[in-house]
Amino acid sequence: MENVNVVYDGFVKVFKDGIHEIVKVTDSISVLIFDVITSQFVFVEQPRPAMNYSPQADNLDGKLLEAPAGRFDYNTTVKKLIVNEVKEETGIIITEDDVELLNDGEALALSPGILTEMMFLAYVEIDTKDYDLDESKFGNAKEGEDITRRLISVDHIQRMFFKDIKTFALIQWFMAEKWPYYSQPRYKKNKK
Repeated sequence: MENVNVVYDGFVKVFKDGIHEIVKVTDSISVLIFDVITSQFVFVEQPRPAMNYSPQADNLDGKLLEAPAGRFDYNTTVKKLIVNEVKEETGIIITEDDVELLNDGEALALSPGILTEMMFLAYVEIDTKDYDLDESKFGNAKEGEDITRRLISVDHIQRMFFKDIKTFALIQWFMAEKWPYYSQPRYKKNKK
């Protein structure tokens, strides 16, 4: 990159190439977790300080309800990062074989006008036996995470509004691709 000036160099890097400002940040993952026994999604709620500065966020504490996510802060594979983040943020143990990568495993741009970040989206089906229902607080204290696991039914999710684009996209994908199967009476009989 010729004629690029580094404006800031911290967790993110901000470059200026004349008229464009570019924020270089590590790529990331996000995963939608669905409990096939209870027909509930597993989400996380956590403070997102940047949301305190968004006039559209309309929540004073900056908390967001979202699908678990994580960054490539270390050298790993997409599926290994998903496995690690699901355990760290929700307490649920999954394997790489449980992970279904969406978009043919290709990452998607989050805000291509300014960010270099690309995100891999994934889906995982779990069973209630895969986690302790009494436990609800998670996160990596070294990273300042204070995460609460939230279980939300499919019926309730259809009436919710999300502020987080990745979670919104994952829910839309689920409703189009998976819910037609799970909403069938034969599935509801089999899960009892």
